[in-house]
Amino acid sequence: MHPERVVWWGGRSFALQSLSVAGAQDGGPVYDLVLRVDTASPVKVAVSFPRIVLESEGVAVADSGTTRTDPQRSDPGSGTVHVVLRGGGPEGEPPDLDGLALVLTDPDPGSARAVLPVGDRGPEQVALAPVPLHASAATLDTGRFHWDVVSAQLRDDATGSTALLLDNGLTVNHDSRVLRGLKQGQHTVQVLLDAPAGAIGEALGWQLTLPDGRQVAPSVPVTLTTYPDRTDRVSLAAWFDFYGDTAGTYTLRAADGQRPDDPAVLTLVVG
Repeated sequence: MHPERVVWWGGRSFALQSLSVAGAQDGGPVYDLVLRVDTASPVKVAVSFPRIVLESEGVAVADSGTTRTDPQRSDPGSGTVHVVLRGGGPEGEPPDLDGLALVLTDPDPGSARAVLPVGDRGPEQVALAPVPLHASAATLDTGRFHWDVVSAQLRDDATGSTALLLDNGLTVNHDSRVLRGLKQGQHTVQVLLDAPAGAIGEALGWQLTLPDGRQVAPSVPVTLTTYPDRTDRVSLAAWFDFYGDTAGTYTLRAADGQRPDDPAVLTLVVG
């Protein structure tokens, strides 16, 4: 097993930390694979927890399961997830982990799958890792609005959502940014901005031009979320979902609704 292998799903990173014998059940050992969970976000995040399955050569291992000790409820922060594997060889020796992989996905058919190999003979890792995009300017200035560009990323693991209720039955807090997983082959450009309190994302017209020339609007209304430790600023998030090639330069246009002919233009390139 290689510790610190990392995949992403739903805006969180999942790092394989350790394997240990956790006890015995029905005469056989119980093994515990531990994943460290981290969320890199300037604001609280709400997202349904992924389905985590232990697979061998693409087939789910029947005698395994997942227990969650932390993260807590709809705002994950950091924590750990325990994936339990029961049983072993005829002499009670540890199971052969070299061909195993942890798969993180959504229960809905066609959802993106993050694949985290446990051993050396497991399947190829599918990390769904965010890719930073370099913005051509540090601010977005158009009409009445002057906002700071915090980050831009090309993501395969998460996008924005308008859900008020998560798949696990938890109600979304009003001060949380809501995310969901993507479909296989789907991508999103995520842009985070810092703005004065009271800003309204819907007051701007948004458009992203993809490298192949296609133009897409935000996949959900541009949202603002309060910071947990300050009241004078808010965080704005825009997501632009699409299918197709990702290589090349993206062009973001945002225009004050009162001055639509004078947009701010940012180019976003991998860097």
